[in-house]
Amino acid sequence: MRIFLIPALLLAAAPAQAGQSVPLTPPVGATFLYGGDGPRSVPDGHPLRGRITVEPVLEMPKRVGSLLMPVTKPAEFDRALKATLEHAGLLAGPADPPKARLLVTWRWLDAPARFGTRAHATVEIGYELRRIDTGQTIFQREVRTESRAHGGAASERVRLNARMAVQRNIASAVACLDKAAYGAAPADCAAWMGRLAAR
Repeated sequence: MRIFLIPALLLAAAPAQAGQSVPLTPPVGATFLYGGDGPRSVPDGHPLRGRITVEPVLEMPKRVGSLLMPVTKPAEFDRALKATLEHAGLLAGPADPPKARLLVTWRWLDAPARFGTRAHATVEIGYELRRIDTGQTIFQREVRTESRAHGGAASERVRLNARMAVQRNIASAVACLDKAAYGAAPADCAAWMGRLAAR
């Protein structure tokens, strides 16, 4: 049976087969269903290009999900966030002294296993970007994203759908960081979710 995930990205639009996984790292530079507001590879001259270092995620359980339905772990989340920032050109490298530090705090994931053929997952993660030299907060948001799925085996549906919600969270946060460099970050980093759902 197939598990259908309502996608954030065209590259994630293909239905997931049971046994497959959903990567936490969202594609950067993809064509987005909602009009291109997601993560992009930032241009040369972007104020934060190659300037962000990332602290390990705080307050995240050692295992998100259950033994039978594992969703993710802190190490995987950290890798996905760093990879997304790197692909966007925002992550500081060996030759790029960081100017800002990203602090990430896991809030919660709600992905209940219910009878029926549908699943809904919501995740909230806090992001704060601080200047290294002064400690000034440049950007701070609580980012809440969601995903829905139907069909397939219940355990796989819940697990894959929860991972999609986390992927969307990372995508929303990185897109917001891009805009924050110009003082244009929206109050709701995941506002595009509503536009997608309304289509």
